[in-house]
Amino acid sequence: MRVLIIDDEEMIGITLRELLEFEGYTAFHAVTVEDALLLAQEQPPDVVLCDWGLPDGTGADIIRQFPGVPIIIMSGNDQKTIGGENLNRIAGYIIKPFKAQTILLAIRSALAERK
Repeated sequence: MRVLIIDDEEMIGITLRELLEFEGYTAFHAVTVEDALLLAQEQPPDVVLCDWGLPDGTGADIIRQFPGVPIIIMSGNDQKTIGGENLNRIAGYIIKPFKAQTILLAIRSALAERK
């Protein structure tokens, strides 16, 4: 399974990529919406982990660009900041900082619901 990680904090992206690869996933890391779209053209993701605030947009841009792909939002803020319409279109919401198990469970749940 391919996981696209979109986060402008380089260490979070690297750490998540290493965790997911250790768990058997193929993981890619993008820092911007634009980078994410380019990576997704080469390797369409099965699930997306996305920080809400990005240098060139927000998680809402990712939600619009990846219809049908489970998206898990990661943010330092509570869910109220992303709005009800976006909340209805995501597979999960994780508040930073988070534990590795939280990410892994969210991914497994999102992939199970997709089947």
